[in-house]
Amino acid sequence: ASPTGEVPDLEAPPITEIPGGNGLGVAAGYGIASFDAANSSFDNNFENGLVVTGMFGVTGNSSPATLNNISASGNGDNGALVITGLSLPGMMTMDTETSESDFFGGDIELAVRNSNFDFNGFGENNLPDADVDINYDDGLLVATPNGGSIYFDAANSSFDYNRGNGLEVDAYDGIYGNNSPVTLINVNASNNGQDGASFYTNFGDIDLAVVGSAFNSNGQGGIEGDGLFAEAGSGRVYFDAHSTEFWGNNDDGLDVEAFYDITASLGNVTANDNGEDGADFFSSDGGVYLTAYNSDFNNNDQDGLEADARFDIDALLINVLANDNESEGAQ
Repeated sequence: ASPTGEVPDLEAPPITEIPGGNGLGVAAGYGIASFDAANSSFDNNFENGLVVTGMFGVTGNSSPATLNNISASGNGDNGALVITGLSLPGMMTMDTETSESDFFGGDIELAVRNSNFDFNGFGENNLPDADVDINYDDGLLVATPNGGSIYFDAANSSFDYNRGNGLEVDAYDGIYGNNSPVTLINVNASNNGQDGASFYTNFGDIDLAVVGSAFNSNGQGGIEGDGLFAEAGSGRVYFDAHSTEFWGNNDDGLDVEAFYDITASLGNVTANDNGEDGADFFSSDGGVYLTAYNSDFNNNDQDGLEADARFDIDALLINVLANDNESEGAQ
């Protein structure tokens, strides 16, 4: 849908200030956490709404872990945090000077349905001395910082008005779907302080498809903010977006980066009125293979549609509009 009126400012919701207070914490200190939740709320807590951590992995009682009809909103830190290979302060104590969690990791298998992760990260309390460089102000943060892949998908869910990213998925290894690729269907990740949705891997590939979703007006914090950001630091990205919006973001509407090849298809996509590029594809040591049809990349402050690669660029554009951009329409 097109924007209607001005984007409201981010405002802090009421926080229930219970010191050290997570709504629910589930920690498998030396094992795998098997967890599912349905028809539940984890709202207005001083720290995180929901924390699930397993030293060697997180999955469901019948894989994957499923969050269905969940509300995790108005919390001081993250709405929900799902992480492996990391002991969180106050949840687990190690006898050694260097935490053993530095050397362990595992996969996460997670599916989100009909859930809301909104207005999080506005509390003054933050988790101290984390072993990894991750944010504590996202709607939903899923991470395997010490090793492991993430298998993730989401449908009919919102990640809006958070101080950090709406949705952040950070994997040491690859990011894939529970029935590959990762699929985001009818997801809204808009009006966040940083990115609407962020996917990052150190190693491995990202395989991601987005349908009927919106990543609009992010970067409200004035620091950075793409509509959707995906980077495979040492791998490839496979990306599809259809009937999806990326408009009005502080930086790029869509930013896809990979060390090796990027293969992408955009259909019925709107990436207009962004502070930098409408859509940007960059491969540092591979090629970009792009198809776009029935899509708009208009009125952006830099390029409408940009593809950069060390090697080949193969682009097929059909019924594409890239007008009134400050730099190039398509480059």
